[in-house]
Amino acid sequence: MKHHPLRSLLLLLVAAPQAATGLWAVVAPRDWYTSFPGLGHAWLAAYGPFDEHLAVDAGAGLLSLGLLLAWAAIVASPAQLRMALTAFALFAAIHLGYHLHALGRLPGWDDAASIASLAAALLVPLGVLVSLRAPRRAARPAIPVVTEVR
Repeated sequence: MKHHPLRSLLLLLVAAPQAATGLWAVVAPRDWYTSFPGLGHAWLAAYGPFDEHLAVDAGAGLLSLGLLLAWAAIVASPAQLRMALTAFALFAAIHLGYHLHALGRLPGWDDAASIASLAAALLVPLGVLVSLRAPRRAARPAIPVVTEVR
């Protein structure tokens, strides 16, 4: 499969924040819980009390999926890329679904920013996955075509 720099860039733009967020949660789970996503916003307390075990586990999952997606964007074979995209899209769909169900726990613009970022994290890999489909071959006619009459 031909390397597509734009596809790789798009996937890296999704992978990087996943990996960075995951690393933050693994290394400093309480800080992650009280400060995510940063810039004066703190979203996680709206979803329940701090639990170090769950924070580190969530961080490990985000870090792992971010690294998997980054690897797939750069060096994976077509089959490996499809598998990585499928795994990531499954996670992203479940994550987005939870937050859609929990709408209203954050202030308006924070809810919108959260949903927008989660939707982008799902739609970009899905778009790449769809773009990887093999081109369709022309369908064979159901009835043999007679090219010569005797």
